[in-house]
Amino acid sequence: MAGIAIVLAGFLLHWIAIILKWERIKPFTKTLGMVLLIAWTLTNLDFQLPGLAALLIAALTFGLAGDILLALADKWFTAGLGAFLLGHVAYLSLITFSLKRADRIGLLSAFSAWMILPFVLTFVAALVAFSRVIVKPLRKKGPDRTFLVALHIYAFCLTGLMVFSGYLTFLFSGSGRRIWAILLGGTFFFISDFILAFDRFVRRVRLGQLWVMITYYLAQFFLAFGFVAVIAILS
Repeated sequence: MAGIAIVLAGFLLHWIAIILKWERIKPFTKTLGMVLLIAWTLTNLDFQLPGLAALLIAALTFGLAGDILLALADKWFTAGLGAFLLGHVAYLSLITFSLKRADRIGLLSAFSAWMILPFVLTFVAALVAFSRVIVKPLRKKGPDRTFLVALHIYAFCLTGLMVFSGYLTFLFSGSGRRIWAILLGGTFFFISDFILAFDRFVRRVRLGQLWVMITYYLAQFFLAFGFVAVIAILS
């Protein structure tokens, strides 16, 4: 619990820096939270990084890289987006390999084919919402076509992370309460990036930066917390 308290204190420091507009230290407090979370995750993995653990650390590290790039000038925004995209791909790979390993050893809960329908509908609804609320207004501003394609790919992976986080959570539902953190993490990630995109491409959101960082830190924390439990179960 002490480790979690330290991580949350790092998050809180950055939230305070945003509220009090400590512009000079915000780039440092922004990265501090993720550095502490990566350290906590490594400690809970006993610094052992076989397959699944390596993917988790890779996902968190890409998130840290994205934070650093977004803290720089606007010209690094696309590179930051790319880093977060790689982080989503790492999380999706982690989900895929976790499900495969759990299936081999018979750990998955019974799951009827019709139960996949809510996840499919959620995926479609989230993509449609992102397209109508974010992409449609952005298109009117005449952005670069390559950037639009990249944004669609990003939205697809972001939505996939949220939906497959829920899918994994329900399949592992009998393996302990900590698994539900993965569903929370995937959902908070979608909310965070949705707010960020709306604030940047559509119109400014009051306290937008604060809401983005609150939901983003919670997303990364819950994903790390839940996947540490999954990795322990599958080890």
